[in-house]
Amino acid sequence: MSADGIDFDIADLAAAMAGLTPAEIDRLPFGVVALDRFGTVQLYNRTERVQSGYRGAPPLGQNFFEISNLGGSGFLGRIEQARQHGKVDLEIGWFGDFADPGRALRIRVQSGGAGDLWLFIQRDPEAETGGMPKPRSRRKKSPGCGCPPAED
Repeated sequence: MSADGIDFDIADLAAAMAGLTPAEIDRLPFGVVALDRFGTVQLYNRTERVQSGYRGAPPLGQNFFEISNLGGSGFLGRIEQARQHGKVDLEIGWFGDFADPGRALRIRVQSGGAGDLWLFIQRDPEAETGGMPKPRSRRKKSPGCGCPPAED
């Protein structure tokens, strides 16, 4: 698979990353951050560095939740709650990054292997659709805790 075929809304975005090189991940139009099970940054793509306004060298080896505004309150708690139920597959609306504390973010968090996490960050999601909310994907949603979706 090439980076050209990767869309932010595909169901198993984390699995799609396995077939890409770091250079291809750098070319994706959205931010990508890979964390180990402790929250240590393993990969921080170029798009995320540019769009977030992060200054300095990529934060490889640093705890992501200590350097970002996502370490507090609800965000990390939701991830930990989802981990307790097994596979993490969350979509979270958030505001703020390094460059703009009021910027709208759409963040997808998915499990990788061995407790690893992938974070996918789309900025200003409504701007891409002319101010209209982005249509929801057709993938089945979990009940918000990261646990598997209920069967119909």
